[in-house]
Amino acid sequence: MLRVVRVISAAVIASALALTATGCGPEDEGRSRTPAPTPTPLFATEEEALAAATDAYDAYMHVFNEVAVGGWKERNRLSEVETGDALKDDLAFAAKYAAHGWRAVGGFRFRSLSVQSWDVRSVAAYVCLDGSGAHLVDKQGRAVATPPHDEISLELRFLPSGSGLTIDRSEVWDGESVC
Repeated sequence: MLRVVRVISAAVIASALALTATGCGPEDEGRSRTPAPTPTPLFATEEEALAAATDAYDAYMHVFNEVAVGGWKERNRLSEVETGDALKDDLAFAAKYAAHGWRAVGGFRFRSLSVQSWDVRSVAAYVCLDGSGAHLVDKQGRAVATPPHDEISLELRFLPSGSGLTIDRSEVWDGESVC
């Protein structure tokens, strides 16, 4: 019987200690708890988000155009400026174009970029892409493709990376043109 009492007493003491340690005991009553800090957005203003997204997209266009003009041989350089689905999609079509021996003549430019939204994890933006100077040619220099439109509206998502942003998602925007 004495052994049962000791086991029950030990269990009661252990439970009381656990409740006190987790802040559920009587000693916690009357004390205010510090609320969890509110996450801070990546940027304080839309202007800051716009500047960072513009810098990131400018860097992307520079690398993309160099890779395209070079015949897609250095397509792994795209990982310097994009991640996620955007990188996966670009690597897939770059591998296809490289297998055909195609390269770009000229290049894409972006005319405008506008921030759609930003929060603690990402920046969403619309881009007006100018494809009027971009053409794909085969090994003999014959045109094999041109962009379907001179202006292409894109919706992008940027994620933080190092000291800036990188493109994580890029999709053709089917809504009203942003160009």
